[in-house]
Amino acid sequence: MEINEEKLKKWEDAFSSKLDKMEEAIKRTEIFVETVRENQLQEQSRLNESFQEIVDHFNIQSKNVTEIHDKQMDIMLKSLSSKIEEFSVAEKKRENTLGSMQNTLHQEQKRFNQLFDIKVRQSMKQTETFEKSMRDIQLQELSRLNNSYLEIVEHFKIQSKNVTEIHGKQMDIMLILGIVFQTRRIQ
Repeated sequence: MEINEEKLKKWEDAFSSKLDKMEEAIKRTEIFVETVRENQLQEQSRLNESFQEIVDHFNIQSKNVTEIHDKQMDIMLKSLSSKIEEFSVAEKKRENTLGSMQNTLHQEQKRFNQLFDIKVRQSMKQTETFEKSMRDIQLQELSRLNNSYLEIVEHFKIQSKNVTEIHGKQMDIMLILGIVFQTRRIQ
């Protein structure tokens, strides 16, 4: 009887040890999943910061380009103003050519305005294209990260299920062996 109790005690200890190992595996899986979540959040934060830096850089660059265009406009306006002054001084001497000069001036102003409008539209299109491409890149990266995360979680679920099934089968075998052993003892 003592031998049976001793074997039963060993079997209970082994069973308890297996349960402890299963609980440890579950805890490790939960820790790993949490670590993956934290890593994903850090990566997403890094991507957001990177995107913001790119947008900030683009805004600064766009502002610089606008300032350059403003300076060029000021220079062109000053140049245009000086030409107008020259025309008014020469007006008394060149009344016959004034009409021609005014036409030239209007054409230059129109061309300048058209070029300026084209430049502004081009800058706006470039900005929109850049922002769209950055959004697309960010969405692709987030999708890739989410897919990776889901694959890892699924893998660990399967692995945890397999470990649980193996432990369950081992427990069944141990129970069957215990019953067989007790049956033989009784006989």
